[in-house]
Amino acid sequence: MKNSIANVQKRRSDILSIIQEKEEASVELLCQLCDVSPSTIRRDLDAMYQMGVLTRTHGGAKLHDQSLSVSEPQELVKLRHALAKAASLYVKSGDILSFNSSQTALYVLNYLFDMNLIIVTNNVEAIRLHHDTTSTLIMTGGEIRLPKEAMVGDIAINSITNITSTISILGCNGIDPIHGVTTENISEAKVNSFFFENTVGKRIVVADYRKIGARAPFKSVSCSMVDILITDIFAPANIVAQLRKQGIDVIQIDPNL
Repeated sequence: MKNSIANVQKRRSDILSIIQEKEEASVELLCQLCDVSPSTIRRDLDAMYQMGVLTRTHGGAKLHDQSLSVSEPQELVKLRHALAKAASLYVKSGDILSFNSSQTALYVLNYLFDMNLIIVTNNVEAIRLHHDTTSTLIMTGGEIRLPKEAMVGDIAINSITNITSTISILGCNGIDPIHGVTTENISEAKVNSFFFENTVGKRIVVADYRKIGARAPFKSVSCSMVDILITDIFAPANIVAQLRKQGIDVIQIDPNL
């Protein structure tokens, strides 16, 4: 079935790989290489354009000139919500859920209802976000790092070490097979590491295609600490393959489906 979700995801990943290699590709060429109709390719290109991955050209597409910057906020929010929704499926009723200052991780709360959870986070925004009244929200405390409003420092770390989570979800600035999960702030990196170290269940990383293969200055955890990576179909296929070889269950979602 050419229109199954798996086939659509693979085809769009192939389209991105072709355009990355050639810098620009016509609808005609993509039809030949992907063995589908022009209307199918145009739908794919439109969807990928909406995500800010590609720029449409007359008769084809090319790489987005600012594909590594947050230049499409509306589409980025849509993508983050799609990743968060996928991550929420791993949370079970009665879990002790921990997550860091990541916006994507925060959005997971939008999809958790009537589950009697204990939620532990250093993300100040969690206080403002509506969450299920059957669940308990525990803030780690600590020094608040602005403008991101992340709680860090010894107080935050001490709180985390006194709570054993059954599932933990981290966002990041980068993840690659060699350097692991990395972030731009050393204080947040320390907090992130303690979240995973004090989890006895699934350790999940949520990261969109821009973060896959990227490296930030400070390491949070090694790849060996990651059970599941939830990303999108635009993540570089070679990096995804390497991460899977390290034992990570990589889930790729299409936010347009």
